[in-house]
Amino acid sequence: MTTVDASTSFIVREDRGGRVAGLVLNRPEKLNAINREMIAELVAAVDECVRDPSVAVIVIRGEGRAFAAGADASPSGAMRDRSANTNREELLDELWGRFQCLWDAPKPVIAQVHGYCLGAGTILCSFADIVIVADDSEIGWPSLPLGGGVEEVLFAAGGSYIQLLGALGPDTPVGRFLASNGPGIHHVAYRVSDVAATLDQLRREDVRLIDEVPRRGSRNTLIAFVHPKSMGGVLVELVQEG
Repeated sequence: MTTVDASTSFIVREDRGGRVAGLVLNRPEKLNAINREMIAELVAAVDECVRDPSVAVIVIRGEGRAFAAGADASPSGAMRDRSANTNREELLDELWGRFQCLWDAPKPVIAQVHGYCLGAGTILCSFADIVIVADDSEIGWPSLPLGGGVEEVLFAAGGSYIQLLGALGPDTPVGRFLASNGPGIHHVAYRVSDVAATLDQLRREDVRLIDEVPRRGSRNTLIAFVHPKSMGGVLVELVQEG
């Protein structure tokens, strides 16, 4: 197997021998969070493998510590004036359409999963013919809808931030909170360097968790929530910045 070099490519092809082509999700610094550029490169790479007579099998894996830790819907370019929630929903719709090429490929497609496989990574796997999962894998779908069913505005306040949340509907977590409690403080967030390691530490200390594994938050973050019953009645969010 070849070694993946750092490059500007989000998808790197590697020769695995025996007529097997490897396609590597190559954003390890972002835990291979899937964005539109990665989708476009993956579709092109799959098409190239399908047309290549020397390739009989396609294997997709992630570089670094994760297979793919969800979707990276950070607003940019033409999306810069849209909310993070709108951007995620549009990206989700695009994922279902573009990943169809994996299902339609006349050659077997294998997803080789390790580490985090969340959200959009799980969608990708659902289009593969075979999914091989390592023992260290954490597979899941966000417990909240993409975007959490909220619109948000973030204000800097010294070394901290204040996040204003507005529910997109009554049957959302924030919508239900407002119906029960009215406007007020919803939760307190703490920045951590490694949310997965922090969850492991809290689990060892018998702290009750809402999220057993990290999931994608807004602004390209990984997040997890700790149950208020273990935090003196306060809902606590752990945030790892991208």
